[in-house]
Amino acid sequence: MQPTELTALFDDVLEADQVPETGGIIQPGLTRQIKRLGLSLDWDADTAAWAAARQLDALWLHRLPAAGAAFPDDLTVICHHAAFDRRFGLAANPTLHHELGAATSTTLSDRPALTIIRLALPILQTELADVLRTRYDGIERTYGYGTRLTIIALADAMQAELLAAASSAGAELYVTGQWRPTAEAVAEELGLSVITIGHGPVERRGLHDLAVLLQPALNSTKLSVNT
Repeated sequence: MQPTELTALFDDVLEADQVPETGGIIQPGLTRQIKRLGLSLDWDADTAAWAAARQLDALWLHRLPAAGAAFPDDLTVICHHAAFDRRFGLAANPTLHHELGAATSTTLSDRPALTIIRLALPILQTELADVLRTRYDGIERTYGYGTRLTIIALADAMQAELLAAASSAGAELYVTGQWRPTAEAVAEELGLSVITIGHGPVERRGLHDLAVLLQPALNSTKLSVNT
């Protein structure tokens, strides 16, 4: 696989045309044929050692490295930030919607970081928390009353305006990544239960899901994931 073919594959899987994206190839390596590809959230000394040990020809990164970071000359480096956050966050993640048992999902036109899910079958908050805990290998915290849920909000951030929009749409539970103490009072005032998964677990699971989607199209290219 050529570097340009690989970049096109990432663009397709990550639906990069849906967001302003400054990624793509940030270093064209000297190796023309990609036989060993790696996925990593960040570039640091440990990632460099990992890439060298696996003799990677190409590396995909979620975050751009710090200014002045150096890569081996023969390594093709590709980066997507916004597209990865959108596709493997919570609001726009069809795999997550399916696993939660969504009958319908609606993304508010003026709130792309918020999706309202109507479940096919009601579920207790404690049971839904267990589903999320299994998927993400743990959750950060749960706040609320353990009620039986029919409508939930999936959000990419815990913000007052998103909480208010979720409540107005009839959501009984708000699921997001990182807990924001400044928004806790808003959730309490709205009577909205909250489950937060944590920023790191959402990204790590996203990296795993990206690998699963890429694998069928890679043919003979060997894929490694830096976990």
